[in-house]
Amino acid sequence: MDLFISLAQTATAATQAATQALTQPATQQAAQQIVESDAKAWYEYGLLGWYVAGGWFMVPLFLCQVVGLGIIIERLMAYRAITIDTSAFRRQISELLTRHKLDEAIALCDATPGPVAATVAVGLRRFKLLEVLNKPADQIESDVSKAIDDYGVHIVAILEKHLALLATVTALAPLFGFLGTVQGMVIAFDDITKMAGAGNIILTTAAGIKVALLTTVLGLVIAIPCQFFYNSFSNRVNHFVLEVEESATELIQNLALMTAIGNKKSEEAKEPVNV
Repeated sequence: MDLFISLAQTATAATQAATQALTQPATQQAAQQIVESDAKAWYEYGLLGWYVAGGWFMVPLFLCQVVGLGIIIERLMAYRAITIDTSAFRRQISELLTRHKLDEAIALCDATPGPVAATVAVGLRRFKLLEVLNKPADQIESDVSKAIDDYGVHIVAILEKHLALLATVTALAPLFGFLGTVQGMVIAFDDITKMAGAGNIILTTAAGIKVALLTTVLGLVIAIPCQFFYNSFSNRVNHFVLEVEESATELIQNLALMTAIGNKKSEEAKEPVNV
């Protein structure tokens, strides 16, 4: 009896050892497959990974990101290049006009960047032309004012360059993101109907929705900075336009004063001298 029990125990131990030997490679192989499935390539991480996983609607979003970033960098550099000390510039122009140094004032405007200097230069050149033609003082003032107003339209157009395109990128990026999400949801539910109970519906749905929402996230990531910089650039443009208007008003006043002083000196020179 003891012999039979001993043989049974030996057989059981052998069976367990064989079973463990057979199942251990399969378990290791499954674990290795899980590790390999979790491993990602270098292009599947970060923002680049979003583009890879998001589908075809990531292409217009990528274009929106490139265009928006390019406009932001270009406008930052442009506004920085034309920023000057407007108060000091207007003070120098006033001093030169007080001494009737019109050519030097024009040269100072040509050497100074920015819309304020360009606008003042237009007014000074028109004043110089009308003065050579011996136009009356009231006509000189109106013509100079009209020339400045006409040039102001070009100044605003230059300052607002590419801002309309930046606003378009701000509006289109979320729309492309939402459209990509809707398309991804359609594909996810289509995959669910094709499975027909052959797999885990919850995991399939979650994976499809995750990929679909990447386009919405990226669209908002693009649109929010673009909207911020668009508002900031619009404020900069309004500030430049205000400086131009103030400088133009001060220029017209200085030119009118210079014309009045010149006319007074001419009249004094024409008066006969009593002996």
